[in-house]
Amino acid sequence: MTLPVKFTLSLLLFMGLLVLGFMFLLRGCLSKYDERSILPKVLYFEKDNHAVIFSIVKFDKTTSYTQSGGFTSKSVSTTYSIQINDALTGEKLNEKEVIKHREIKNHPVKIMGAAGRFVWAYINEPVIFDPFTLQTIATVKQLEDKNPALKGAFPAEAQFYEFNNTDQRLYFTAKNGSKWVIDGETFLASAQDTKETGVTARIKELDQLIKDNFKQQNALMEEKLRTPSKRLAAKEIDLRTYQQYTTEFYKSRDVLYKNRDSLDKLRRDLDDNRRSLDELESRAESLRKRFQFSQAKLNADTINGKWIGIYTQEEMEELYDKVRYQAAYNDAARRLCYISSYTPNDRGELVINREKAAIPHPDDHFLNGGFLTSNETGKPIRLPDGSFLLIYKNEVGNNGKILLSKLAADGKIQWTYDTALPEWANYIFTGKQLIITAEDNKELTGDDCNILLLINLQTGKAEKYDYFYQKKITQ
Repeated sequence: MTLPVKFTLSLLLFMGLLVLGFMFLLRGCLSKYDERSILPKVLYFEKDNHAVIFSIVKFDKTTSYTQSGGFTSKSVSTTYSIQINDALTGEKLNEKEVIKHREIKNHPVKIMGAAGRFVWAYINEPVIFDPFTLQTIATVKQLEDKNPALKGAFPAEAQFYEFNNTDQRLYFTAKNGSKWVIDGETFLASAQDTKETGVTARIKELDQLIKDNFKQQNALMEEKLRTPSKRLAAKEIDLRTYQQYTTEFYKSRDVLYKNRDSLDKLRRDLDDNRRSLDELESRAESLRKRFQFSQAKLNADTINGKWIGIYTQEEMEELYDKVRYQAAYNDAARRLCYISSYTPNDRGELVINREKAAIPHPDDHFLNGGFLTSNETGKPIRLPDGSFLLIYKNEVGNNGKILLSKLAADGKIQWTYDTALPEWANYIFTGKQLIITAEDNKELTGDDCNILLLINLQTGKAEKYDYFYQKKITQ
């Protein structure tokens, strides 16, 4: 090989290495502005004594940036992946890219819910994943194959789909406006039954019975009072016969009045029950969308024939005395645990015996505290051993961090864990663990999260994983 050729090859090699080095250097500079986070909602799955946390990861890879006046503007290339972490240790187990931002035609990308052993997500369309293998189980095409009558009927936009976490079914409106529901495990579809059931149906039935009762009263008055009065005036009947009619009228009217009062009471009770259920469902639905500290707690419950409440003395004095799920709002309230009995009043309503309320542990205060509420039922979470979870703050104001304590039914604190977070994004109660997603990285933009907390409810110990840095955090 001649000298010029060697020199040329060496020069080309040098230039290639120089370019490659520059690219690595540039990528290193750009990577400082990369963002990795997860969507706030995650799912918990357990199979064969192994549990995982399923999440959708959003990765913003910086392609260029400019800095001016202390502000950084950047261009990013976004990809979405699905990922699972071990539910006990928090360790990352697997990740799979599912879509790039430029491929998204219909927003948003989101987890809809879980049904048995399947994840239901919306990524341009409904998509079903296996949470352990991350394999795609079905898309709209497979759903159409399973349900030929719905061929071409699935709409594109996410707004026409709603996943019900309670019955684990997907409800959707077809392109022609018809309503359908798909079983979350079998993927079989059926037309939605528009017939009302439950409390609403029973209230409508009672309303009709009350209307019928009034019609019966009017008919009775016409038959036993008005008509006999006209006949008496026309001398078609004598006074004795008329009095027999009026006696029968008052006797029958009293029976109808008793029936009406009974129906009215049933109607009021059902209406109260419906309002209470609606309040609980509304609270749970709100918490499923996004955690809010003020909405995530209730201040009273009952257990083993006892009433237990988290209040200040002033709040206790002003407390509505009927047993019900109530929330107290005061950022600076240093609350105590009260335990009392409750008894029914003459209307059958359960009433708290406030004068008998005791404070078993007067040194334990809970700043703006209350029972952590289930985002499935809207009621206070109760552990299998009958204990509760309390959430409260370590200080007043926006910088106050959320503390979590396990409270026994006798009012004794069993452990306390400092989450070091002023807010959470979402949480899952599994019975053994509390799984929390949150954000504590100022580099993140938007509402996405980087923190996964896995709290053992028996010991109060926790594992922590940071999606931004893709590693476990030692606490």
